[in-house]
Amino acid sequence: MNNSDLAANGNGWKDSWWISPNGEQIPVVDDHIADVFENPKKFGMNPDELKHEKFSDPSGELEILDVLLKRGWIKFHFSNLAVGKRLMQVQVFKWGNKFRGNLWGLLNSKYRNCDPNIKITIYQNTTNDIIGTLGEFLDYSNDVFESIVVNLLSNQNVR
Repeated sequence: MNNSDLAANGNGWKDSWWISPNGEQIPVVDDHIADVFENPKKFGMNPDELKHEKFSDPSGELEILDVLLKRGWIKFHFSNLAVGKRLMQVQVFKWGNKFRGNLWGLLNSKYRNCDPNIKITIYQNTTNDIIGTLGEFLDYSNDVFESIVVNLLSNQNVR
């Protein structure tokens, strides 16, 4: 996907993915959780597991997300909020090299030609948000993004 592809979609578009623990990039068809219900085995879940009471109430979607993140899945969402306000949001259980490599694989293969100033926010279950840009993250070889992460986490005394 490049800037012209994204621009053709106009305002309000979104591009969403699941990234499996082994780095497989799975495009989201409907929404993240609906896709899990549609094909639970693809996400390593037993269909009977999804019938459990804790997944059936309104907070069930958060429970399912929590289970998948703890198993190493990454939830990715790229949206165009308004002209010039593109945002990438990533959810992981806890940031680490494996997550970094899997996310880099998606960004490098799908978004390499996008505006490098697009903001990326990474949400961890530890509630610390890591904020950088697409350009910083794709500069994998220079570890610029990783230095942002290390500084953020050390400033918040979380490691």
